[in-house]
Amino acid sequence: MNTTLACPHFPGCPGCSSIGMPYENQLDDKLAAVEATLEQFAPDLIEPEVFFTISASPKRSAYRNRVKLVPTAIFNQTDKIGFGLYRTGSHEVIDIPDCPVQMDGLNRIVARLRQLIFELDVSIYDESNHTGDLRFITLRQSEATNEALLTFVTRDDVFPSGGELARQIMADCESVVGVLQNVNDRVGNAIFGERTMLIAGNEWIEEEVCDARIRLGATSFFQINTQVAELAYQSIHTALEPTHEDALIDLYCGVGTIGLTLANYVRKVTGIESAAEAITLGNESARTNSLENVRLIDGAVEERLQELIDELTHSNVKGNHLLAAVNPPRKGLTPKIITQLTDAGPRRIAYLSCWPFSLTRDLVRFDKAGYRVIDLQCFDMFPQTPQVETLAVLER
Repeated sequence: MNTTLACPHFPGCPGCSSIGMPYENQLDDKLAAVEATLEQFAPDLIEPEVFFTISASPKRSAYRNRVKLVPTAIFNQTDKIGFGLYRTGSHEVIDIPDCPVQMDGLNRIVARLRQLIFELDVSIYDESNHTGDLRFITLRQSEATNEALLTFVTRDDVFPSGGELARQIMADCESVVGVLQNVNDRVGNAIFGERTMLIAGNEWIEEEVCDARIRLGATSFFQINTQVAELAYQSIHTALEPTHEDALIDLYCGVGTIGLTLANYVRKVTGIESAAEAITLGNESARTNSLENVRLIDGAVEERLQELIDELTHSNVKGNHLLAAVNPPRKGLTPKIITQLTDAGPRRIAYLSCWPFSLTRDLVRFDKAGYRVIDLQCFDMFPQTPQVETLAVLER
């Protein structure tokens, strides 16, 4: 059945530009966008026997497990503090009292925060003169436990209302198990600064994906749609065809989710990630899951990959018993990384991408190194938006 989702904030809010479009049409458009990008930039890359498919999201609303919102002072008879997103092309904040694609628990926490921040007279950041305390809030919630982490992003270390805000929100919203403060003292659009401090409660929550328990912190990367992420990781498992003689390289591993979900099916997993917090949490998750064959390394992939490959070579791991999973940021992989990876000769590579253009560019480079695409699947990680996640499986 063709279904649509209504939102009172559309079209002003830039978050869901496809909302109101029948869901089946959204899926068709996403699949067509990936096909068109490949056809335009690499028309002969995909062999005829490789079929494009897209997996729908089990949830079309209330799927977002994380939100990042801008506070703003507003003046009417009901609210004094709002939270929302910037209007497209401006820094005007659109107040979003209730978002249909956020998990319901997150909307309830935001509603209570509106009241508390007004009652405690919290100073809101003014970007025009770089004054005020509160710049952003971020929230993430676990589907497995319903536990939530709240992070206040402030201009300065000193946040006078932080302790009382934490006490009251944790008392009023029992799902909030931890409150943190991230300090961003730079002028500009970046949300997070480099320092994060615990105000109250726990520093992490736990999610469950493919039977693995995953610890997530305030700034950790994790896919926004837990159920679709699980579909993607299950497909990676199937496509790589791991054996207990294989070693897996997990690049841009974040908190190690892909490697942790595959660890019971391979001899060893080594991940590389530049975010130190994510590495700490990922290694803790490995211990929680009693996985002694997982090691996550802190550092840039560009700087640590060759070292890792040399280490595996010295331990007699050869290409036919080497697998790789890569989940890079939007810009994709550098030519150097692709060369290092293809020189190592993994039997199969699973490449999960959030941008069809960079994926296509990189697949052309892999093709020149002798790797062909044997499977291509899309996943609707972001219902109500044009964004699409694509998994390409390569084999030499």
